[in-house]
Amino acid sequence: MRAVVVREFGGPEVLKVEEVAVPQAQGKQVLIKVSAVGVNPVETYIRSGTHNIKPPLPWTPGCDVAGVVEDVGKEATKFQQVAPFLTSLKTMPIFFRKCHILNLIFAALQVGLAAVQLAKAHGMVVMGTAGSSEGMELVKKNGAAHVFNHREDGYMDKIMVVGSRGRIEIDPRLFMTKECWVIGVGRDTEKELGETVSALYAGFTQGTLNPVVGREYSLEQAPEAHKDIIETKSAMGKVVLTV
Repeated sequence: MRAVVVREFGGPEVLKVEEVAVPQAQGKQVLIKVSAVGVNPVETYIRSGTHNIKPPLPWTPGCDVAGVVEDVGKEATKFQQVAPFLTSLKTMPIFFRKCHILNLIFAALQVGLAAVQLAKAHGMVVMGTAGSSEGMELVKKNGAAHVFNHREDGYMDKIMVVGSRGRIEIDPRLFMTKECWVIGVGRDTEKELGETVSALYAGFTQGTLNPVVGREYSLEQAPEAHKDIIETKSAMGKVVLTV
């Protein structure tokens, strides 16, 4: 089978299409015949070697896939052969249960658009930002009540965003008298993963979740896709590699 393979960390040029052996499903694993692969920005950092996660080489990126389960390991009980399979979004069941207003930065990208759709379906008031007029229109079309351009000077005067990419200090006592939480997104428990899958399938079957594909590339164009997803200032929807 064909696969994009990274044999050394570096720029997009290290992404090479190679013929590799078809793996065998072991234990709780499933073997998926992939038809499309989502390009995730975090994979560009892993590929470059600048991320704290450094997988053993050779490494094949692609944690967001759509395809069909062709084989299952002996311990895999939740998937069957010829079952459709999709991974693309870690949903937020806790927010759907307890929040009334949701603000999303970079909402014109696929995860942001999916979150807008799901939050809207759960009765939340959704705000979002995008970096272009086209992106703003797309976010609004998918259900946001208020949309802002995060590239405009002074947009922060219209909305307060709490967050930091660096280190922060928190005094837990300040939360004792406030109705607020600090939530870290990490690996899901089996129960949380089940809630995520249920929310996704409910959204697909009820028509409230409609994936938006931005640009499509072939496997051979993987270097171009990795470059564009970082350098394009007004990206919209999901960037996809077709197999």
